[in-house]
Amino acid sequence: MSRPEIDPDLDVSEDALATMDHGELVTLLDRLYTRCGEPALAASTARASSDDELRDRIRSVRRRVLAKAGGRRPVESAGTASPVADRRRSASAGEIATPRRAFVVLVSEDQALARRARASSSARGVVLVWVASPATLAKLVANVTPTHVVIDGSADQIDDAHELAARGAQVRWCRGAQATLDALAEIE
Repeated sequence: MSRPEIDPDLDVSEDALATMDHGELVTLLDRLYTRCGEPALAASTARASSDDELRDRIRSVRRRVLAKAGGRRPVESAGTASPVADRRRSASAGEIATPRRAFVVLVSEDQALARRARASSSARGVVLVWVASPATLAKLVANVTPTHVVIDGSADQIDDAHELAARGAQVRWCRGAQATLDALAEIE
């Protein structure tokens, strides 16, 4: 009787994942990205990501690796799958699985504010992208339309704000870190 082969990247238990340090999580995630044929995590992204964010990414990429392999399902304890995946799985055919997930762009020159905003948004399941300048925002929104744009600074800084609002994005201007964090906390 043959025993199933253990894959060190895919068969990491949730308990083992919880005890890994930051470097081990980054290494595992990079190996999984390689198996999916995707580029490795950028060093700056690895440094800026919390351990919990890395664990969530590992779970997500692990599912993609398994789907690509067309076989085994991930070993997950109850309650570890994402709530979004659960809602999608439970939707019947022809029914919209989930409403559009919030995709927020934060325009701010304050990197510390961006880190705090990313942490609070990710804890609530909100995707947040930080850009430091109106020029970077213009490049980003050329290809995608965010659901929300929160601008830390004066309203006259962003020329594209009216166009974004016309495309369906909710645009808010805030002055100061606390006002910006409060505006982001209202987004779900």
